[in-house]
This record gives sequence, structure tokens and C-alpha cells, in this order.
Amino acid sequence: MLKMDQSSLPASNKLNENLTFIQERLNYSDDILIRSFTLQDTKGACIFLETLVDNEKLERNFFEKLRLATSNDPLEIITASNVSLKKTLDELPKALLEGKVVLFLEGQSQAIVFAASSRLERSIEEPSNEKVVRGAHEGFNESLLSNIHLIRSKVQNSALTVKFFRVGKETNTKLALVYLNTTTNQEIVKEIERRIESISADMVFSPGFAEEFLEDQPLSPFPQMLNTERPDRVMANLIDGRVTLLADGSPTALVFPVSFFSFYQSPDDYNSRFFSGSFYRIIRTISFFIAIFVPSFYIATVAFHFEVIPGDLVMQIKSSIDTVPYPPIIEALIMELTIELIREAGVRLPSPIGQTLVLSEGLSLVMLLCRQA
Repeated sequence: MLKMDQSSLPASNKLNENLTFIQERLNYSDDILIRSFTLQDTKGACIFLETLVDNEKLERNFFEKLRLATSNDPLEIITASNVSLKKTLDELPKALLEGKVVLFLEGQSQAIVFAASSRLERSIEEPSNEKVVRGAHEGFNESLLSNIHLIRSKVQNSALTVKFFRVGKETNTKLALVYLNTTTNQEIVKEIERRIESISADMVFSPGFAEEFLEDQPLSPFPQMLNTERPDRVMANLIDGRVTLLADGSPTALVFPVSFFSFYQSPDDYNSRFFSGSFYRIIRTISFFIAIFVPSFYIATVAFHFEVIPGDLVMQIKSSIDTVPYPPIIEALIMELTIELIREAGVRLPSPIGQTLVLSEGLSLVMLLCRQA
């Protein structure tokens, strides 16, 4: 069904005036193309951005049919999807930026818009930071439609709902809110929709940019939303009644609301038996408490309560501390900083250099710990 849009600036019945308006709105960009044609003695023109439109689609869906046309109605010729009529000019530049083609005819004060966009998509690959031993080896890419396709192929449920939003005054990024209508709390959905619609920012090109506008405590240093690039992880959270936010141009999905233990779950847990999956989750939780409490316990013991250390161990710890020219708390902070530097080096540097640097720095850290012990 064709859509009729109403806005403030009506289209002119003069072909050149309409084309000039669009060119002015797009600052006469060099990638604007205008292809003229004649339909039953009526002059017409297609205007589009060659960097966003697939010329083969345009030829196949319009110009090939035009050569064989016997009707003077372009709507009977166009075979593309998402054909709509626009009687105003305000939304036409936005349609061009979405990869659509705008068609004008001399003497008609309306525009015909149809889709012929080209998309450069990365292949479906497993995320390098979320690898699993068992389970699917596929991940999101930068195409929003491809990501929603991956979710729908795994959750073949009529209750799966997708809602689109546009955010960012300059970027005009397309966001998708995905949830199961039967299991998700509708109050949460309404609140998330309200927060998305209230976003006022010039640039939003990934879910991470929108995260601080959506979370309850933006100033908190702790994560309040789970981010993932795995469709199976999103599927599991959707079935649990959570909401997922996707953005066009980003392979990352935000999942919310989440609890503390959601950050210690892995897709491998769903592919393992109950006892082994529970064991791995317990190990991850114990590792968290070890990372939080062991350094502070070491500092408190060595600096203030050394009497609780066994006698055979006191002399070894004392001999190692005597060679360190700063307090234990500074020693622990330097160790934590060194570990973070190694992690950042492994992520930021090129793979061959990063692996060599991380290995050498890791060996140096181990030797330092051995000498102090």
C-alpha cells in the first residue's frame, strides 16, 4: 500500500525546481546523480546518491521496464520494494541518504520514492572476544537488518517484536529495540522507548553512545547493561524477558535489564550439562571475588596485621618487602597498572607485535613475582 506523507513544503509541478531543491539541501555534493528519461512524451528524472545506490538494482527495477513500458504511470513500471508517494519535499533528502531513489515527472507535483540501496556487509563470523567451545560460531555484523535476521532465525516466535527509532541530530542513526511481547515487562519497554525518544545528541552511531542515556545511574563506574556480539546470547536473554538494543553500523547489542550474575554467564553454559555449567559459573564468580579481595587482603596483612602470617612465611615476605622502596599498597597498584597495560597492548597493537609484547611483558611480570616470593 502506498503511503501519503504531509509536511510543510509542497512539491512543485516543475521538474527543475524539485531537482534544484534537493541539490541545494545536499550542498551540491559530487556524488549526486540525475538520470533523465522520457515516459510517453513526458520528461522525468531520477535523482540519487551513487555512493549509496546499486546501479544494477536501479536498471533492473526501473530503466529496463521503462524501455518496454506501454503505460504512462510510473507506479506500474517500478518493480522495487518500499514504493511510496511524497507530496512534500522536506523528507526527500533524508530518503536519498537512506539509499533510495527519488523520481520526478514534469507537470506532477509529487515524487515517487523507491528502494535501490547497495550494502557492503561483513560476512557472519564468530566474535573474537566471545569465542565458545560448544555452540554456534556466528556473530553480528554491521548491518542492522542482518542482525535482526540472525535473531529471528533463532527465535521463530510471533511474539518477537522489533521497533525502529532514529537518533542523533547529525548522524540520524537507526536503532532497533527487540523484545518478546509475551515475556517482557511492558512497563520496562515503555520506559526504554521514552528514554530513546528523549535522546538529544548530535552523534549516536553505536549502542554504546546511547547507553549513558538509557541506564539508571550514568555516573556509576559499574556496567548496568550487558553488551554482546553473539545472537545465541541475545536469544537466551530475550527468552528470559530482557530487551535488546541494536544499532545500524555496529555489531554490538545491548541487553537490559540485567543482574550481577548475568555478566558471569557464557553461551557455553547453555550447551553444557547442569553440573558442569553450574561449576563454570561458580568458578567465574569465585575468580571475581579473588580479584577484588586478595590484593586488599595482601596489603592489609603485610602492612598492618603481619602477626597473622605463619612464622615460616614471615621471614620470606619480609626479605622480599625490604627490597621494595615503596609501601605495599603502591606495589599492588603498580602491579594492577602493569596488567592493564599488558591487556591494552595486546588489544591495540598489531597482532604479531601485540602477541610478542604481551608474552615478553608477561614473562617479566612472572619473574618479578618469583623474585619477590
